[in-house]
Amino acid sequence: MTVTPNTNAVGNPGPDSGPGFMSHSIVDASVNFSLGGYALGPVYTTTGAGGPVSGTSGTLNGIAAPGAFLVDQTGLAAYLNVNTKASPTWAALLTSRSGLDFGVPTAVTAGTTQTLAGSTALAPLSIVNAANANDGAALPAASGSGAVYVVITVGSTATPKIWPQAADKIDGGTAGAAVTLTAAHRAAVFIDTSAGNWQSFLLGAVAS
Repeated sequence: MTVTPNTNAVGNPGPDSGPGFMSHSIVDASVNFSLGGYALGPVYTTTGAGGPVSGTSGTLNGIAAPGAFLVDQTGLAAYLNVNTKASPTWAALLTSRSGLDFGVPTAVTAGTTQTLAGSTALAPLSIVNAANANDGAALPAASGSGAVYVVITVGSTATPKIWPQAADKIDGGTAGAAVTLTAAHRAAVFIDTSAGNWQSFLLGAVAS
Protein backbone atom coordinates (compact mmCIF):
# COMPACT_ATOMS: atom_id res chain seq x y z
CA MET A 1 0.00 0.00 0.00
CA THR A 2 1.34 3.43 -0.97
CA VAL A 3 0.46 6.71 0.69
CA THR A 4 1.17 10.01 -1.07
CA PRO A 5 1.18 13.06 1.23
CA ASN A 6 -1.54 15.51 0.29
CA THR A 7 -0.26 18.99 -0.49
CA ASN A 8 -3.58 20.51 -1.54
CA ALA A 9 -5.71 22.85 0.51
CA VAL A 10 -7.34 21.56 3.69
CA GLY A 11 -10.21 19.27 2.82
CA ASN A 12 -9.04 18.51 -0.73
CA PRO A 13 -7.75 14.97 -1.22
CA GLY A 14 -4.72 14.26 -3.37
CA PRO A 15 -5.08 12.33 -6.66
CA ASP A 16 -5.39 8.55 -6.72
CA SER A 17 -2.83 6.56 -8.66
CA GLY A 18 -2.35 2.85 -9.19
CA PRO A 19 -3.87 -0.29 -7.68
CA GLY A 20 -4.03 -0.51 -3.92
CA PHE A 21 -3.38 3.21 -3.61
CA MET A 22 -4.51 4.93 -0.42
CA SER A 23 -4.78 8.71 -0.64
CA HIS A 24 -5.29 10.92 2.38
CA SER A 25 -6.15 14.48 3.22
CA ILE A 26 -6.44 16.59 6.34
CA VAL A 27 -10.14 17.15 6.82
CA ASP A 28 -9.60 20.11 9.13
CA ALA A 29 -6.28 20.56 10.88
CA SER A 30 -7.80 23.21 13.15
CA VAL A 31 -10.25 20.75 14.70
CA ASN A 32 -8.87 18.89 17.70
CA PHE A 33 -10.72 16.57 20.04
CA SER A 34 -9.97 15.57 23.59
CA LEU A 35 -10.37 12.23 25.33
CA GLY A 36 -9.65 12.14 29.04
CA GLY A 37 -7.56 15.30 28.73
CA TYR A 38 -5.49 13.85 25.85
CA ALA A 39 -5.62 16.02 22.73
CA LEU A 40 -6.66 14.17 19.59
CA GLY A 41 -6.33 15.36 16.01
CA PRO A 42 -5.98 16.16 13.21
CA VAL A 43 -8.29 13.94 11.16
CA TYR A 44 -7.14 12.24 7.95
CA THR A 45 -9.37 10.52 5.41
CA THR A 46 -8.30 7.61 3.19
CA THR A 47 -9.55 5.69 0.21
CA GLY A 48 -8.28 2.43 -1.25
CA ALA A 49 -8.03 -1.24 -0.40
CA GLY A 50 -6.88 -2.44 3.00
CA GLY A 51 -6.41 -0.84 6.39
CA PRO A 52 -3.44 1.23 7.59
CA VAL A 53 -0.05 -0.30 8.32
CA SER A 54 1.77 0.51 11.58
CA GLY A 55 5.48 1.19 11.96
CA THR A 56 8.30 3.38 10.67
CA SER A 57 7.50 2.39 7.08
CA GLY A 58 3.76 2.31 7.63
CA THR A 59 0.82 4.53 6.79
CA LEU A 60 1.42 8.27 7.32
CA ASN A 61 4.80 7.73 9.03
CA GLY A 62 6.41 11.10 9.59
CA ILE A 63 3.06 12.81 8.98
CA ALA A 64 0.43 11.73 11.52
CA ALA A 65 1.18 12.96 15.03
CA PRO A 66 0.20 11.00 18.16
CA GLY A 67 -3.56 11.20 18.59
CA ALA A 68 -4.29 11.63 14.87
CA PHE A 69 -7.45 10.02 13.52
CA LEU A 70 -7.48 8.07 10.26
CA VAL A 71 -10.88 7.47 8.64
CA ASP A 72 -11.00 4.76 5.96
CA GLN A 73 -13.83 5.81 3.69
CA THR A 74 -13.58 2.61 1.64
CA GLY A 75 -13.50 0.11 4.51
CA LEU A 76 -15.78 2.22 6.71
CA ALA A 77 -13.38 2.11 9.66
CA ALA A 78 -11.62 4.58 11.93
CA TYR A 79 -8.21 4.37 13.56
CA LEU A 80 -6.20 6.31 16.17
CA ASN A 81 -2.41 6.77 16.17
CA VAL A 82 -1.40 5.66 19.67
CA ASN A 83 2.34 5.88 19.06
CA THR A 84 4.77 8.43 17.61
CA LYS A 85 4.77 10.49 14.43
CA ALA A 86 7.87 8.63 13.22
CA SER A 87 6.31 5.20 13.85
CA PRO A 88 2.50 5.37 13.99
CA THR A 89 0.58 2.52 15.60
CA TRP A 90 -2.97 2.47 14.24
CA ALA A 91 -5.51 1.21 16.78
CA ALA A 92 -8.91 0.32 15.31
CA LEU A 93 -11.75 2.30 16.88
CA LEU A 94 -14.73 1.86 14.56
CA THR A 95 -15.49 -0.67 11.84
CA SER A 96 -18.25 -1.14 9.28
CA ARG A 97 -20.50 1.48 10.87
CA SER A 98 -21.06 -0.87 13.78
CA GLY A 99 -19.92 1.52 16.50
CA LEU A 100 -17.12 0.60 18.85
CA ASP A 101 -16.00 -2.80 17.65
CA PHE A 102 -15.75 -4.67 20.96
CA GLY A 103 -18.66 -7.08 20.61
CA VAL A 104 -20.94 -7.91 23.52
CA PRO A 105 -19.78 -6.56 26.92
CA THR A 106 -18.30 -9.16 29.27
CA ALA A 107 -19.37 -9.14 32.92
CA VAL A 108 -16.25 -9.39 35.08
CA THR A 109 -16.28 -9.91 38.85
CA ALA A 110 -13.10 -8.37 40.23
CA GLY A 111 -10.88 -10.70 42.26
CA THR A 112 -11.07 -10.19 46.01
CA THR A 113 -7.43 -11.01 46.86
CA GLN A 114 -6.52 -7.54 45.58
CA THR A 115 -3.30 -8.65 43.86
CA LEU A 116 -2.33 -9.24 40.23
CA ALA A 117 -2.25 -12.99 40.82
CA GLY A 118 -5.78 -12.93 42.20
CA SER A 119 -7.22 -10.56 39.59
CA THR A 120 -9.83 -11.52 37.02
CA ALA A 121 -8.83 -11.27 33.34
CA LEU A 122 -10.41 -8.42 31.40
CA ALA A 123 -12.13 -8.71 28.00
CA PRO A 124 -11.86 -5.93 25.37
CA LEU A 125 -15.15 -4.49 26.67
CA SER A 126 -15.61 -5.31 30.36
CA ILE A 127 -18.26 -4.37 32.89
CA VAL A 128 -16.41 -4.84 36.18
CA ASN A 129 -18.27 -5.44 39.43
CA ALA A 130 -16.12 -4.83 42.49
CA ALA A 131 -17.68 -5.99 45.75
CA ASN A 132 -14.89 -4.29 47.73
CA ALA A 133 -12.69 -1.27 47.17
CA ASN A 134 -9.45 -2.31 45.41
CA ASP A 135 -10.70 -5.68 44.17
CA GLY A 136 -8.74 -6.43 41.00
CA ALA A 137 -9.01 -7.07 37.26
CA ALA A 138 -6.05 -7.53 34.93
CA LEU A 139 -5.07 -6.47 31.43
CA PRO A 140 -3.28 -8.96 29.18
CA ALA A 141 0.42 -8.61 28.40
CA ALA A 142 1.16 -5.51 26.31
CA SER A 143 2.81 -6.43 23.02
CA GLY A 144 2.36 -3.32 20.88
CA SER A 145 -0.67 -4.79 19.11
CA GLY A 146 -2.70 -1.57 19.31
CA ALA A 147 -5.46 -3.45 21.14
CA VAL A 148 -8.01 -1.26 22.91
CA TYR A 149 -9.64 -2.29 26.20
CA VAL A 150 -12.63 -0.39 27.61
CA VAL A 151 -13.31 -0.95 31.30
CA ILE A 152 -16.50 0.22 33.01
CA THR A 153 -17.05 -0.36 36.70
CA VAL A 154 -20.33 -0.86 38.56
CA GLY A 155 -21.26 -1.72 42.12
CA SER A 156 -21.53 0.05 45.44
CA THR A 157 -17.80 0.71 45.80
CA ALA A 158 -16.93 1.23 42.11
CA THR A 159 -13.20 1.49 42.87
CA PRO A 160 -11.48 -1.59 41.45
CA LYS A 161 -7.78 -1.79 40.72
CA ILE A 162 -6.82 -2.44 37.10
CA TRP A 163 -3.54 -4.33 36.90
CA PRO A 164 -1.03 -4.60 34.07
CA GLN A 165 1.04 -7.76 33.88
CA ALA A 166 4.10 -7.84 36.17
CA ALA A 167 6.54 -6.54 33.53
CA ASP A 168 4.14 -4.00 32.01
CA LYS A 169 3.56 -0.33 32.79
CA ILE A 170 0.50 1.89 32.60
CA ASP A 171 1.25 5.45 31.43
CA GLY A 172 4.97 4.95 32.03
CA GLY A 173 4.53 4.17 35.72
CA THR A 174 6.12 1.43 37.79
CA ALA A 175 6.16 -2.04 36.22
CA GLY A 176 3.30 -4.13 37.58
CA ALA A 177 1.63 -1.17 39.34
CA ALA A 178 -2.17 -1.01 39.21
CA VAL A 179 -4.35 2.03 38.65
CA THR A 180 -7.64 2.57 40.49
CA LEU A 181 -10.94 3.60 38.96
CA THR A 182 -12.89 5.97 41.17
CA ALA A 183 -16.52 6.51 42.07
CA ALA A 184 -16.38 9.82 40.18
CA HIS A 185 -14.85 8.41 36.98
CA ARG A 186 -16.09 4.89 36.40
CA ALA A 187 -14.63 4.09 32.98
CA ALA A 188 -11.25 4.01 31.31
CA VAL A 189 -9.74 3.11 27.95
CA PHE A 190 -6.44 1.21 27.87
CA ILE A 191 -4.43 1.02 24.62
CA ASP A 192 -1.58 -1.44 24.02
CA THR A 193 0.89 1.07 22.55
CA SER A 194 4.10 -0.98 22.63
CA ALA A 195 5.65 -4.05 24.22
CA GLY A 196 5.33 -3.64 27.99
CA ASN A 197 3.33 -0.41 27.81
CA TRP A 198 -0.32 0.58 28.16
CA GLN A 199 -1.67 4.11 27.76
CA SER A 200 -4.88 5.02 29.56
CA PHE A 201 -7.62 7.60 29.11
CA LEU A 202 -10.05 8.36 31.91
CA LEU A 203 -13.74 8.54 31.02
CA GLY A 204 -17.13 8.24 32.63
CA ALA A 205 -17.78 11.19 34.94
CA VAL A 206 -20.91 10.48 36.96
CA ALA A 207 -24.05 12.11 35.55
CA SER A 208 -25.61 14.75 37.75
